[in-house]
Amino acid sequence: MSTFEETNSAPNQNIHITINAFNYLKEVQKWTYFFSILGFIGIGAILIAAIVIGFTAPTKYADQSIFVVIGYIIMSIIYIFPVRYLFGFSRKLKRALLSEDEEQLELSFKNLKSHFKFVGVVTILMMCFYGFIFIISLLGVFHGFSL
Repeated sequence: MSTFEETNSAPNQNIHITINAFNYLKEVQKWTYFFSILGFIGIGAILIAAIVIGFTAPTKYADQSIFVVIGYIIMSIIYIFPVRYLFGFSRKLKRALLSEDEEQLELSFKNLKSHFKFVGVVTILMMCFYGFIFIISLLGVFHGFSL
């Protein structure tokens, strides 16, 4: 067994939340609830925009508008995961703080971990995508100079 495994195999069971930490968690719960509700409203607005674009696009642009509609729907599907995790964190944290339930506190932090993990993976993927687009753009510029 490595030193890392020995030191981290048994978590510290003596951690207590101070009154200041408790108050900070209450404030964090309110803000995460607020931002998760804004996220749900944003998802609804994206879906409404997709429906409006789908039904109001002139017939000569109908073929192109379907790509916008599909893009908006995909964007809302992707966006719902971090918002849902943030909402879950907020709700479970509120329950944990009201009932002093350690299991709910643990579940709330599990949701927070999932939120940041999802946001982190999407951020890395988008950075790779932007890098790919940048390289393709440079290749296009260099190809243009060679003509």
